[in-house]
Amino acid sequence: MANNTHIQWVNGISYRLNAPFDFSFLSKYGKVFKAFDGQGSGNIAFGVEKDNKRYFVKFAGAPKPNYIANRDSGEVDAAQAIKLLESAVSMYKTLAHPTLIKFITAEEIGGGYAAIFEYENAVGIEPKDSPDYLRFMQMPIIHKMKAFEDIVEFHIHVAQKGYVALDFYDGSILYDYDKEKVIVCDIDLYQKSPFVNVEKMGLIGSVRYVSPEEYIEDETLDEITNVYTMGATAFALFAYGERSQEKWLLNKELYEIATKAVSKERENRHPSILQFLAEWRAAK
Repeated sequence: MANNTHIQWVNGISYRLNAPFDFSFLSKYGKVFKAFDGQGSGNIAFGVEKDNKRYFVKFAGAPKPNYIANRDSGEVDAAQAIKLLESAVSMYKTLAHPTLIKFITAEEIGGGYAAIFEYENAVGIEPKDSPDYLRFMQMPIIHKMKAFEDIVEFHIHVAQKGYVALDFYDGSILYDYDKEKVIVCDIDLYQKSPFVNVEKMGLIGSVRYVSPEEYIEDETLDEITNVYTMGATAFALFAYGERSQEKWLLNKELYEIATKAVSKERENRHPSILQFLAEWRAAK
């Protein structure tokens, strides 16, 4: 992967690339007011405004520093990033939900591929221990509980639609403090369920969220895998990512439910996300 970083500017906003790239096509979508160049997915994104409406433009195809590396050669593979974003579009349509960022359209443009979403006036909760993370973690429990249950309900929807959530972690979560609303912003690597783990999906995402089977080649990933993901999310939001009762902010019963969800043995977890949420709500 290239080590040089190239800085470009648009409407007074800077962003980093590995090499120069023509982003003049962005004017079609509006005036850029923010750039997001730190995503590990291989995409670069921009907040744009047009006719008093704001949009989030996710683009694959530019020589971005954090591009996904080809696992065989170690070289940057822009074509892979484009393919992943193209395949993700159908999921944003199929999995449309009040908690998921709203997809508008997508197209080939500028030598790559752009997906356009409604812009959310929200902030992420990563990296861990950053001001944004600490702000969310210090939010009143009642608001954080609502955010967590909305995330779980979205993943019940994901399971009912026949998908498994892969690469869900802190970076997938946005929070709008004005509307007191959580938004899931990245489902690009979700897959049809059951999904055979041909490439060891545990190599992606945050280790705090990854189930044991995601590290095992040819293992099946399904809704029970995502029961683990939801349990891990509970520990991320209510125990600062630690799986100890000393760090746990809620009652013992909820701690035990989260612990059951992250069991290493699949048969010891809840049989569905719906069951996990039912037990969670009964123990509040």
